[in-house]
Amino acid sequence: MIKSEHVHFVSTQNGSSLMASSSITANIVSPLSLIECPESYIIGPKLAESLFGHIWNENLHIRQPLIKLSFLFEVLVQKNKSKWKEYLDMLPSYDEISIPVSWTSKELEWLAGTNIYNHISQRTHQWKSEWEELKKYVFDINWSLFSLATYNWASAIFLSRSFPARIIYNENKYACEKLGLSMLLPVIDSLNHAPETAVFWGTNDSSFLLSIGYPIAKDTEIFNNYGPKGNEELLMGYGFCLNTFKFDLVTVKLGIPNNKTIKESLIQNNIQLEDNHFTEFLSLDSPMSEKLLTIFTIVSKRDEELLYKNSSVLLTRSEALNGIIALKRALAQKLLNINEQESFLTKKEITELGHISKNRYVNATLYRQGQRLILEKSLDSCDAKTSKLIKNAQHKIDLSNIFTPEIEKILKQLLGIEEPNYSLLDDNDNAEMAIIIIIAAEFLKGDDSKYKEPLNIMWEVLEDVSILQELSNSYEQDVFNYIEENRRSMDTKSELLQLMAQRQWTPKVLAEAKRVVYRYGYWPSETSKNFLLLV
Repeated sequence: MIKSEHVHFVSTQNGSSLMASSSITANIVSPLSLIECPESYIIGPKLAESLFGHIWNENLHIRQPLIKLSFLFEVLVQKNKSKWKEYLDMLPSYDEISIPVSWTSKELEWLAGTNIYNHISQRTHQWKSEWEELKKYVFDINWSLFSLATYNWASAIFLSRSFPARIIYNENKYACEKLGLSMLLPVIDSLNHAPETAVFWGTNDSSFLLSIGYPIAKDTEIFNNYGPKGNEELLMGYGFCLNTFKFDLVTVKLGIPNNKTIKESLIQNNIQLEDNHFTEFLSLDSPMSEKLLTIFTIVSKRDEELLYKNSSVLLTRSEALNGIIALKRALAQKLLNINEQESFLTKKEITELGHISKNRYVNATLYRQGQRLILEKSLDSCDAKTSKLIKNAQHKIDLSNIFTPEIEKILKQLLGIEEPNYSLLDDNDNAEMAIIIIIAAEFLKGDDSKYKEPLNIMWEVLEDVSILQELSNSYEQDVFNYIEENRRSMDTKSELLQLMAQRQWTPKVLAEAKRVVYRYGYWPSETSKNFLLLV
């Protein structure tokens, strides 16, 4: 099976390594083929088809499970008669496999709060479902021998060592990819991973070839290149992490509400869903995703905002800021989970770990570190985007300049606040309604308002929006009910109506002010404690 006389395998603590017996001259232009695995030695589709015939041909959905079952047939039935005996004997036991699905419950605590930790139960559930499905179609084997435990072991072997079957079975490439078919390449699957090395996978007739395109010195280990995989994929699929985070990714998977208007808005923004979910990947090079930001912006809109028909107001500056805040909140929660649920071991505890457990702890720590770095950079990107949006606003209405003694008097009369002051915008339950009243008061000043221009822009935008009449009526009733219910004494209702009439504060005016606040929002100033309304 080893084609070149320049290489040989040596046993190591972690398995085996391919070493250069002498210096090797090769480059990208003239790569050197080092190892060849004939199709007859591949544990994959051909073996499964030869063992399960019509079951293989008639049941496409269990082809990958049948491949794993054919592998187990060689292990459990053929045993010493199997032509793969030497290879099978060198495979690790379930407990020795480094992927997290085989870790102990104590070791899994080192992954708590991460994507991998949440994914492990899904993986074992999938394997159990495959095993139970196989039992519906395959009857001529001893299922007490082919137990769920042995099937889990076979699944772990394939997860950590297999290659895509499409490499060899190119004529059925689409079927192989669609069905997720894979194969074991004995000995070749023992090679360790080194990213960005010139390694080539190819074929010669029906044999698999591994070639290198770089020079190697004598007694130097020869690596495979699994591709540009991050530590999450490497740890989950192969059981190790690299001490570099260049290819690391943070997976963000979102469940989208089953709302027709939301889905239509996402489609208008060229965002495609799969089973009502959207998955995105963040990295150190790309810590911010515009698609994620758009999704959070649309999903965080209030119900009434989703009914706006005019696409020109689909994403206002305030709505974009709301989206950033929602995205930042989700990312911050992921980071919090990683930080708060991390289990630290002392140096003494680490030295007391066995070799396998120590490697698992180191890998879990590296994985968490990469996830943390990406999330921290993503949060920084959110802050930078927020600052830019606020800085570039055409108009900024400083609410502290509007909060006059006259406004304090009005708030006291309308909301029953005994000592109204600007600080209530920070922590009072009445904050939003107080801001609505402030904006309404400023608008009713007309030409005397120093913020006439931006307020007129806001109102003009709202006039261009087609909003259902019943929503306008609902706004009016909501505002009036809020004010009425928050009065300390219900016998002042006539006084309240008189006060509103005097100031032209009809429920309709307040409803329009409410729409302004909902559409444009209010945001803390970066240079003071003031709140800004942005246009």
